[in-house]
Amino acid sequence: MVVGPAEPDQRSQGYTLISKTEFASMEDMKFYDEECKAHAEIKKVVRSLAVDGIMTVYFKPQKIAVM
Repeated sequence: MVVGPAEPDQRSQGYTLISKTEFASMEDMKFYDEECKAHAEIKKVVRSLAVDGIMTVYFKPQKIAVM
């Protein structure tokens, strides 16, 4: 997991903090989201904050772009 502030840019769509988490498999992600006690505690803290919105996106890389 990595966390940091979003760069000021219209593409950020108003989001100011980004957290990126990568998992080896969908099963690992589901365990983290549904069963991990540490993640459950993080979710409690986030729910207690005055958060205007949360966006969650799941994706599996399909192609690698070489530039």
